Amino acid sequence: MTKIFILASTLSLSFFSGLNIGNAATENFRPLTNAIVQNSDHFAEGNSKDNNKPPGNNGSQNDSGSGDNGSGGNGSGGSGSGDNGSGGSGSGDNGSGGNGSGGNGSGGNGSGGSSSGDNGSGGNGSGGSGSGGSGSGDNGSGGNGSGGNGSGGNGSGGNGSGGSSSGDNGSGGNGSGGNGSGGSGSGDNGSGGNGSGGNGSGGNGSGGNGSGGNGSGGNGSGGNGSGGNGSGGNGSGGNGSG
Repeated sequence: MTKIFILASTLSLSFFSGLNIGNAATENFRPLTNAIVQNSDHFAEGNSKDNNKPPGNNGSQNDSGSGDNGSGGNGSGGSGSGDNGSGGSGSGDNGSGGNGSGGNGSGGNGSGGSSSGDNGSGGNGSGGSGSGGSGSGDNGSGGNGSGGNGSGGNGSGGNGSGGSSSGDNGSGGNGSGGNGSGGSGSGDNGSGGNGSGGNGSGGNGSGGNGSGGNGSGGNGSGGNGSGGNGSGGNGSGGNGSG
């Protein structure tokens, strides 16, 4: 009977000791388990944040571009020559080239500056206009004007007008209209400057060409010449191709 009691006591002690050891082991491993779980939570949260960052903002695009206008300075004196003017280029969804105006020249020999209107490219492109400066003096020559080109869905070339001149020998500048290419292309007009004096010759005018779905060529008008010997300039109209 005593042996049975001792055996039962030993088994009971071993059982409770095992429970204590098991509990102690559980208590010892619980911080490690919690640490692993918490680290896993932080790791998952970090991945979630990294993968859900908002995209960076894209730069804004300027849809309409317009070129600056250029004007040449005026010249006066014994021999006065006007400076040249060129308009800036315009590109964008709606691009318009700047206008150019040549300066005026007055003096013994006066020559007006030349000007060129710059090009416009885009959905709707319009080339800038060019107007040549006027020349007045003993020998006066008007500057040349050339209109810029327009390319795009609807392209219209700028106008070109040659400057006028007056003097003993006056020659008017030439004018050429810019070309237009696109879905609807219209070439703009060119008008030659007028010449008046002892020998006056009018400048030539050529209209720009138009190419596209609807193409219309610009008109050309030659300048007038008046004086002892006056010759009028030639005018040629631009071509239109659809």
